[in-house]
Amino acid sequence: LISVPGGYHFLVDGGEARGYTEEIKPYLLEQGIRRLDLVVVTHPHEDHLGGVVRLLEDRQIQVEQVLTSGIAHTTNLYRRFLELLLEREIPLLEGVAGTTLRLGPVDGVVLHPPSGYLQGVDSALNNNSLVFLLRFGGIRLLLTGDTERAGEAVMVKSYGEALRANLLKVAHHGSDTSTGEDWLELVAPEIAVISVGAGNQFGHPSPEILSRLAARGTAVYRTDQDGHLTVYLKNSRLGRYSKIIVEREVNKE
Repeated sequence: LISVPGGYHFLVDGGEARGYTEEIKPYLLEQGIRRLDLVVVTHPHEDHLGGVVRLLEDRQIQVEQVLTSGIAHTTNLYRRFLELLLEREIPLLEGVAGTTLRLGPVDGVVLHPPSGYLQGVDSALNNNSLVFLLRFGGIRLLLTGDTERAGEAVMVKSYGEALRANLLKVAHHGSDTSTGEDWLELVAPEIAVISVGAGNQFGHPSPEILSRLAARGTAVYRTDQDGHLTVYLKNSRLGRYSKIIVEREVNKE
């Protein structure tokens, strides 16, 4: 969930269905949020789309518009997602490289997938995840979905040092299929956030990726160990650089 000055709120993915019921809805209600200006679905796998479908079915939170990469899926869940958008007359936007975003003082740009999508790659849904860069003051936030090495390689070639970001949402829950050396060298994040379930069957996050981040001196926060993470951006007096403050749920207890 990203909240910005002016009362704008947008949600990036929704976890599995129970993610909405157990985590997202209670948090939104607790914060007094009844309206989401934008919901982003980075790709249509169940562990990203399921909670969004429950959000749309629940009808307790108003959704103004939905942004996806346009990559379709063959599952009943994806079909239900499209049906709900039609039923509720919610605009569906397709974002590919170059699509711009603006919510109050925050602007952003979609970096991936390319307009023709990546063809002939493993994990096509992952590698065509919607990746976007958000900018606020002097801070750059890079959100990556489940993009794997093939998708990263395209962005490395296309953007080079323009990939640099202060905060990186590590792709694919810290899997070793993502976060390659070349990619990380260009992004050069100060802070990395890994969204990952405790004791998951896949062994995420990968020790290799954790070592790679540690070698760069990147501060790593992971939801399986740190619980809910709240990131605050604070403007400096000059208004050019915003300090990033990360608050861990475990620190509150």
